[in-house]
Amino acid sequence: MRDQDNIKELIPVETLNELLDFFTALTGVAGVVMDLEGNYISKPSRYTRHCRDFIQATREGKKACREFAKKLGHQAIKNADGAFGLCPFLLHDYKIPIMVEGGRAGKRDRGTHSHGP
Repeated sequence: MRDQDNIKELIPVETLNELLDFFTALTGVAGVVMDLEGNYISKPSRYTRHCRDFIQATREGKKACREFAKKLGHQAIKNADGAFGLCPFLLHDYKIPIMVEGGRAGKRDRGTHSHGP
């Protein structure tokens, strides 16, 4: 598989959403599946109220989040086993590359935990 192939070509988005909802309910950790550029493929699941209602509700917040996700995602791919960081809005974030047949198909965002009160 080529690196630029998209996970949407492998799994229907509805199935990704169902799998992600199941995983986040089981683990209690928020998540979303993104493409290699930081664009959402799945719908966000179990995002914190802070992220969902304040950050993602503004154009500036979405832009900053996407830029951070793209940067951390590329770091995760470079490391091949994930990358951890603190987003500009003080939420813990972890990216895990999704690898299929040796190629990168996307990345899984695992995070949005509050850092502090």
